[in-house]
Parts: sequence; structure tokens; C-alpha cells
Amino acid sequence: MALWRNLKPLELTRPTNCECLPQVVDADGARSLVELCAFVTAERNRLRDEMLKRGGILLRGFEVNEPAGFAEIIG
Repeated sequence: MALWRNLKPLELTRPTNCECLPQVVDADGARSLVELCAFVTAERNRLRDEMLKRGGILLRGFEVNEPAGFAEIIG
């Protein structure tokens, strides 16, 4: 459903010396808002732990096209 990985320094628009870059979660097949909500529910503890550890998580490749969809995910 989703692939966890570390953000690579080459993906940044500006160089940084920061060693703690956000975690990236890439869509792997399942991309819909419904599937993303199911993933967030199932992985809530890990998402929270990574957010606290790294300061952010990037969700990439999912079909969230408007603020209401994002609100549904975090709600």
C-alpha cells in the first residue's frame, strides 16, 4: 500500500546540514483518498512516532487534491 523511506538530500531544493530529514511515504499502487485514510488509521502510531522524531512526514503520490481531502485524513 505504501513504501516508507528516508528523504534523500538530493531531493531538497537547497542544501542542508540537517541530519534529521522528514520520512517519506510513497504511494505503492493504492493511491485513493479512502486507501490513504485506511493506511493512516493502520499506521497511526508509527506516523506519530516518526513525526515527533523527524518533525515531518511527506505523503507522496496519493490522490489528495483539495484541502477537504487532507482534513479527512488528519481528522
